[in-house]
Amino acid sequence: MDNLVSLPLIFSTALAVNLSGALSPGPLLVVTINESARRGFWAGPLIVLGHMLPEIVMVIALTGGAGEIMKSAVASHIIWLVGGFILLAMGINITWKNRHAVLIASGDGTSQKTGRLILTAVLASISNPYWFIWWATAGTAYVIWAAQMGTSGIIFFFVGHIMADLIWYTIVSFAISRGRKIMNDKVYRGLMIGSGSIVIVLGIYFAISGIKYFVS
Repeated sequence: MDNLVSLPLIFSTALAVNLSGALSPGPLLVVTINESARRGFWAGPLIVLGHMLPEIVMVIALTGGAGEIMKSAVASHIIWLVGGFILLAMGINITWKNRHAVLIASGDGTSQKTGRLILTAVLASISNPYWFIWWATAGTAYVIWAAQMGTSGIIFFFVGHIMADLIWYTIVSFAISRGRKIMNDKVYRGLMIGSGSIVIVLGIYFAISGIKYFVS
């Protein structure tokens, strides 16, 4: 009976907690907005598929004890430093290439190929230091808790966790793809340049934080 209660609890709380994180703006959201305008509704699920790959690796690593390593000051600041520069490069690329961007109908061949889009989602995920920080703290705690129920607990946790991403990014993808006919190019450029600028600011902040640690 305990299993019948605990497994749904693990699933539901994992979904609720990660939904709050998924709603926060970040590089993955920028990629979703950008590709949904070109590819359409399916951009969201494909991006979540790419995002899910490093998440699976992280869960496996945490069950093997990597969580303690990630909590060390040196490891966390290396993550901030490397992730900061990757985010900075990504933000500059987004703002630069979208200076004269136009909304293009889905299926015209201008969107990224499926494999490349999935890879972009992987890079957008692992380049965000907050992703590592979450897994090193709350994520580690959740995996430890779920592991008490064995393999079933880990599976219920991960399905609930990734379901939150799937729900949110599918909603975003649907809204953007449906709005292409009424959203003009100027608004779209402003949205992408604004999002890219946020990514640049985050990248600078993380990179400086990492540099300060190693310099001092």
